[in-house]
Amino acid sequence: MKKKLSYSLYDGSDDQLGILALGPGEERRYRLAWTQVLAPSESLEGDRAKALARDRESKLQVIAGSHVEHQIASAPRLKGKELERAIHGIVAREQGDAQQKWAVTAQVLPDNGTSETLDVSVLYAPQERVDEHLARAAGAGVQVGAVLPSYAVLDRFFRDHRSSDEEITAWSLVYLGENERFLVIGSVDNIVMTRPLPEYLYDDANADEYVARLTTEVERSHFFAQQTAGHVQVKDVFVCGPSGCADLLVERLNSESSLAARRWDVAEFFEWGDEQPDFDLIIPLMAAAVAGQVRESLLPPDPNQALSRRLLRSGMSVTVGLFLLLVPLLLAGSFWTTKVQDRYLDEATTRLAAATTRVEQATATYRVHQTLQAREDKIGTLVAGQPDFAALLMELAEATPGAVLFNDLRILERRDKQYVLYLSGESIATTVVGAQTAFLQFMAAVTACERLEPLGEPTQLHIKELDDAGDDKITVVFSLDCLIKRG
Repeated sequence: MKKKLSYSLYDGSDDQLGILALGPGEERRYRLAWTQVLAPSESLEGDRAKALARDRESKLQVIAGSHVEHQIASAPRLKGKELERAIHGIVAREQGDAQQKWAVTAQVLPDNGTSETLDVSVLYAPQERVDEHLARAAGAGVQVGAVLPSYAVLDRFFRDHRSSDEEITAWSLVYLGENERFLVIGSVDNIVMTRPLPEYLYDDANADEYVARLTTEVERSHFFAQQTAGHVQVKDVFVCGPSGCADLLVERLNSESSLAARRWDVAEFFEWGDEQPDFDLIIPLMAAAVAGQVRESLLPPDPNQALSRRLLRSGMSVTVGLFLLLVPLLLAGSFWTTKVQDRYLDEATTRLAAATTRVEQATATYRVHQTLQAREDKIGTLVAGQPDFAALLMELAEATPGAVLFNDLRILERRDKQYVLYLSGESIATTVVGAQTAFLQFMAAVTACERLEPLGEPTQLHIKELDDAGDDKITVVFSLDCLIKRG
């Protein structure tokens, strides 16, 4: 636990700059010392300004995760400045832009030393956006010691504060905040991947639909994590943030997936006094807690470079001599980067081909699943739109007197998409009265059936005598058409 104050800078509303100071609290918790929001033209003054000027390393600028990309890349086995230039070259090549346009920081991942390349965890953002944040901080009289996206702050805080009793080698952090929603998957060595999560655009009555979308995104992200070079297997999910959907997501993941999900209440690490926790400050509070301890940062080696670049973009020109000095240096740097990257291009191509094969296999499986699901949905739609013929016929059979026999029964669909029951039969008895009584009982049953509507009078109705092995019988022969009602 830190013994002195640390600080974080964050974006407020309407281009405001938020600054908060964090100190040690009780029982290994943190205490919010003060917070201040500055308008675009304001700067810190008095004791607070003096305190921030003492220690640059204890100040961390946090920026939205949507502005910063992350990837695991392969770089040549170099050291120091040569490795930095190679990584900058990789980012510039992928983005199709000059190296100077990107702020880059990377962490080399552990390996066995047998390969010609290194795996590196890379964070990169447009240099212009990073410069805007640094210039805004400088305008308030503050020089920051590090710049990180919100998801990297959450990952760092989790690594520093998760229970040491838990033997977890990979995890998924789901943050559901008011202003940001994202997922970050990490291993013991590094961030594996990160994804933005959909915004909550539903009312409370449709919260289940939103939670279902979140569940799909979490499971899909874990699938992609397994396709990375490390084949990361994630079983533990920690859901945090103030969103009311957090508990619903934990419940759904535990009931409908093989993941072990739990709620991680970050607010418990901070003292709030008599006040209710301010969930808008959760990410800035975590940033201040890890300030001075992070190894990665999008801050340029010389922070003054950010202000210089901003002034140049505002219209300042450089001398011809300086330009002539920079040109050969840039050309030499580009040549060296090209030479370095050619050394591992073949291996990168092989790895890309293997990854492409895995993606194609996953795509084929996904398409088969989608086809089967579409077929099932179509069948369900067709069945849902048809009457329940089996139940109708069972009901008709139970209501039909024993003396009535069916000679023909058909169900046909008319042009107006309505179904009609065509049936013909006979009512047999030893007397005319008996045969007529059985027929009338049958007609009463048809009329009482809520699923059937007789279409007028019977199309055929007459009485005849039968001579069956010397036994005289009377039969009522009939034909009837009935409309089958829907619903």
